[in-house]
Amino acid sequence: GTGPALKASAWAAKNAPLHEGDILAIRALPQPLDAAGSADLIRRGIGFSVRLDVGNWTLIRKAESSFRTTFRDRLVSLNAELYGAKNGGVMNALMLGDSFFVDKETTYDFTRAGVLHILAASGTHVAIVAAIPLFLLPLIRVPKKWAYAVTSAVLLLYFQMTCMPVSLLRACVMFWVLAAIRIAGRKADPLHSLYLSAAIILILHPYDLYS
Repeated sequence: GTGPALKASAWAAKNAPLHEGDILAIRALPQPLDAAGSADLIRRGIGFSVRLDVGNWTLIRKAESSFRTTFRDRLVSLNAELYGAKNGGVMNALMLGDSFFVDKETTYDFTRAGVLHILAASGTHVAIVAAIPLFLLPLIRVPKKWAYAVTSAVLLLYFQMTCMPVSLLRACVMFWVLAAIRIAGRKADPLHSLYLSAAIILILHPYDLYS
C-alpha cells in the first residue's frame, strides 16, 4: 500500500493453494517479530510476521510450474493414492526429506521414538541416495571414477527435488568434494571436505553462521 517497504515472513496452512514463485497481495497487518524467538529471521533482515488466513490475501500471479514443482506435486499425489493421506505424508517426508508433509500427531510420535531426523533431509538421505548407484554401477563394470561422476549427478538432481536445507547442502558438498578427489586420483581427507563445505555454505548463506 502506501506504507514503508518491509520484509515479512508469511505463514499459511499446509493445504493453502500456494506454490513457489506465486505473487500475492496481503491485506493482513504484519506483526513485529520477537527478537528472542526469531533472531535468525531478524539477522536476514526480516522484521515482521503475518498469518495468511482465508480472505486476507489474494493471488495476483501464479508462477509457471517448473520441472521441480511438477515432479514434487506428482510424487505427493502418487504417494497419497498408494498409501493414503497420513502414510503418504510420511513417504513424502522420507523421500524428499521435508517434514512439512507429516501431520503433527505423527511428528510427535517420531519425536518420542527419537527418529525425527529421518523426516528431515540430511546426511542420512545423501548416504542412501549415493549408495544405490555406487553399489549398482560397479556390478555392470562401470569404472569407479565414472560411478562417482554419475552418483554426483544423481545427488544434484535429488538436491534440487528437496527443500534444499543447509544440512542436506553440507552433506552433498562433502560428497561432491570426495568424488572430485577420487576422480582426480588423490587421497581423500574428510576434515578438508567438512571445512570446504562449511566455507561454501557460508558463502551462499552467511547468516547460517548463527544457526
